[in-house]
Amino acid sequence: MRKMMYVGFALIPAVLLAYWAFHLARTHTGLLWLAPAAVAAALCVIAILILLAKSAPALPHVDRALTANLKRWLKVQNDEKRDADKSTRAAHTSSRL
Repeated sequence: MRKMMYVGFALIPAVLLAYWAFHLARTHTGLLWLAPAAVAAALCVIAILILLAKSAPALPHVDRALTANLKRWLKVQNDEKRDADKSTRAAHTSSRL
């Protein structure tokens, strides 16, 4: 379904250019209508090619395991937080006495 957005981005200008080409053809401007008509036709072909294209394969799963350094850093952070909580609790209990 991700392709539908790209198809829309190709078809909306194609419709507007086709309308403009039709308007130019009706108002007797000679062969000036061929340029927007050709671009509109090219955008329609691009939209069809987008619809028929195979979707990109899913990316392979990457193992994002914690490295040894990151584990060590997390352990230090947890220890520091635990020590700060203990000192805060000790300060609160000593103030109650």
